[in-house]
Amino acid sequence: MGLGAGELALILVIAYVVVGPEDMVKLARTLARTLRQLRKLTVDLHEDAVGGINLPSVPDLDLTPDTTGRKDIIKDAAGSVASDLDVVLKEIQKAEEQLRENQKAEEQLREKRTEERLREKRTEERLREK
Repeated sequence: MGLGAGELALILVIAYVVVGPEDMVKLARTLARTLRQLRKLTVDLHEDAVGGINLPSVPDLDLTPDTTGRKDIIKDAAGSVASDLDVVLKEIQKAEEQLRENQKAEEQLREKRTEERLREKRTEERLREK
């Protein structure tokens, strides 16, 4: 049960509407920073799992394949989490790029509207002069 691209896009659209375009970039950066920290944490956990756990020496300790099987499970889970975080980070980077493009498009639209208003004013002034 994961977060698909469609669901992530819906969350980003809702966040864009709720947070607004100005704060969306800040939110994306904060989220990316948090995900990097989570990724670092999972890498550290992965290294601990791969490196082995320092167990106290106990004469009865049963080192059967079941014990190493658990290490493999932990290693696989850590790798899976790290790859999932990579996917999420890439999606966030794509969303941030899309936000930048949207902001540029909005700015261009504002400039175009301003130019149109100026043309309209000039036209009105010329008509008044005649």
